[in-house]
Amino acid sequence: MESNVVESTYAVLAQQHREYTASDVAAQTGVSEVEALAAVQSLTGDGKAFAVSGDGFLSDVAWKRVCDTALRILTTFHKRNPYKRRAPDSELRPALVKAATVRDYLALKAALEDAGVWERERGGARLPDFAVVLPPRWEAAAQEMLPVFVAGGLNDPPWPGNFRANYPRDVPVDAVLDILCEQGRLVRLESDLYIAVESLEQAKATITALADAGTPITVGAVRDATGSSRRVVVPLLETLDKQGFTTRHEETRTIVAKTDTKAEPTDRQIRHRSARP
Repeated sequence: MESNVVESTYAVLAQQHREYTASDVAAQTGVSEVEALAAVQSLTGDGKAFAVSGDGFLSDVAWKRVCDTALRILTTFHKRNPYKRRAPDSELRPALVKAATVRDYLALKAALEDAGVWERERGGARLPDFAVVLPPRWEAAAQEMLPVFVAGGLNDPPWPGNFRANYPRDVPVDAVLDILCEQGRLVRLESDLYIAVESLEQAKATITALADAGTPITVGAVRDATGSSRRVVVPLLETLDKQGFTTRHEETRTIVAKTDTKAEPTDRQIRHRSARP
């Protein structure tokens, strides 16, 4: 690779804090796309360019701005919200757009995780070393509550009001339950209806078995297969829809993703799906 082509390519990337493709570089430097891509890859190997999508790159300066912004936003968020597991995309995305313009935010999320800057969460992200930690008295209460939810399963999930009557005011039951959801130990289906995460995983396995057997995934089928009630199954299925495990088609559902909770569709995939007839 000729040094003048690499230098010209870097000059293009450094013009603005935004994503460039090999096609963009080729158009501005007068070389072929193949040569432009080779030049960008050379810069990537030298740490002067960074891939933020399958065919998009930022200069080292723009990438540093993005990383610094992500760290700053997450550090501040975790400090202000010690009981929230992740900062939402609604706060992260606008700040990162100001740092550098990229075409696909979710691809950028993946790139930042690959670089060790943050850990992706569905709908947000967190610092890799961050964890929600309950105060000792709250944790002691949580350790007493969790087995009750596990034992209740989907058939008889406990009512939070029973816990409220048993704990003193310095153990706020509602706050503890919400934090357990942030920690991934409980799942909130709706107001005053929580289940253990083990129960959710069991429900997903049951639904997968129904699908594999060719049984339509309906409220009634899931209710019968789990031995639960409509009161639990309806919000359960709605929760699985929100998580991206299932998608609803009138009265039935299909499985979208069986395991990977980080498999968020990229912006371009979303546009492609919406364009389908």
